[in-house]
Amino acid sequence: MGTGVIFSFDPPSSTFTVLKDFANFTDAGYEFTTINGGNPYGSLIQASDGKLYGMASLGGINSRGVIFSYEPSSSNYTKVVEFDSTNGSNPYGSLIQALDGKLYGMTYGGGNKDAGVIFSYDPSSSAYTKLYDFDFTNGSHPYGNLVQASDKKLYGMTSDGGSIDYGVIFSFDPVTLTYTKLQDYDYSNGAMPYFGSGFVDLSAGITTPVPTISSLQELKIIPNPNNGQFSVRIKLNTIKEVAFTLSNLTGQTIYQSPRYYFSGIQTKQFNEIRLASGLYLLHTKIGSEYFVQKIVVSR
Repeated sequence: MGTGVIFSFDPPSSTFTVLKDFANFTDAGYEFTTINGGNPYGSLIQASDGKLYGMASLGGINSRGVIFSYEPSSSNYTKVVEFDSTNGSNPYGSLIQALDGKLYGMTYGGGNKDAGVIFSYDPSSSAYTKLYDFDFTNGSHPYGNLVQASDKKLYGMTSDGGSIDYGVIFSFDPVTLTYTKLQDYDYSNGAMPYFGSGFVDLSAGITTPVPTISSLQELKIIPNPNNGQFSVRIKLNTIKEVAFTLSNLTGQTIYQSPRYYFSGIQTKQFNEIRLASGLYLLHTKIGSEYFVQKIVVSR
């Protein structure tokens, strides 16, 4: 039903098995909810307790996403954290298990400034802790994962915020709880990093893959917040196929565009969609890349 699944694939037998469907079907057979989470963007990790852990960007009782565990031996799926905006919302990335045994991750939104948070989850005690609130000046709206380097600090990036709102590189010390902005992106040195950790710690032999260089140079919603009418400005350094999907925070599709072919600077106007006040997600597919941005409508 378009909300995602957990699956396994057995290479020797080429057997694909759906282990968990995030949609909850009613007796009618066609109605569904995402009370257990929906639309996961990141990967699963296997923690030291043998369980698989992941995050869903939407769904849950607050429609803000969840952290979940899945036990392969028993096929037991468990929501372990409900995001509620205060403690974070809408994660677009994966968890990591650090040297202290805790799981660490980030959310795109929520927190004190609705700019995302860094958090930890302790599988042994089931304790969730919000560690840092992004505040725009020091970065905002992270997509992707953290990585723990040989100095035991966590490193990551945000897609927005910083001195000119093109994102930052940062470190976070899980022992002292110290956040440090290390670098502002300014277009000349890069801009708006999306997905993946993007770092390789050569001294520790960590081989986290670096994302391929994107053809995207700018992707901006104008204005945002807005009254339901807005434009999307895209700047590309080559011709790419582009398509847009607009959804609400429960994952319901409101608008699906045809496919376009853009190059250079292009503007797509969204003036014929009547949106009520609230939060929406614009999913933009550019070639093989996907980008998700929050839209705030206030009438």
